[in-house]
Amino acid sequence: MAGLEMTADRAVSRSRNKVVYAVVGGLLVAGGVGWWALGGEEHSREVSASTVSPWPFTVTSGTLNCRTGGLLTFESGGTEYGLNGPAQDAGYPAPLPVWADAQGGGGLHMDLLPALDAAQALC
Repeated sequence: MAGLEMTADRAVSRSRNKVVYAVVGGLLVAGGVGWWALGGEEHSREVSASTVSPWPFTVTSGTLNCRTGGLLTFESGGTEYGLNGPAQDAGYPAPLPVWADAQGGGGLHMDLLPALDAAQALC
């Protein structure tokens, strides 16, 4: 009977270990996803028309940033502009002073998507 009890104890112990591993693994994954979603690290990259095309700005170069929280910004001339809604909501000004007009004018601006994609790739 002692052998049967020992086998049952091992089975319970293994089951507990699996539950503990599953919980710890789930927490690690959730923590990693949470850290990524909050933009756990900040990254920057110098950019210009040779690295982002088509170039949507009136200045010749600047710095794209992925700030904590997924805030995407473009920095030039000492000012950091918000490229996405969360960045502008956080207080970064819209890039209107450095945003190039679209060909044909009409009050339209160049598409920011190439700059947004390059900034997002930094996150």
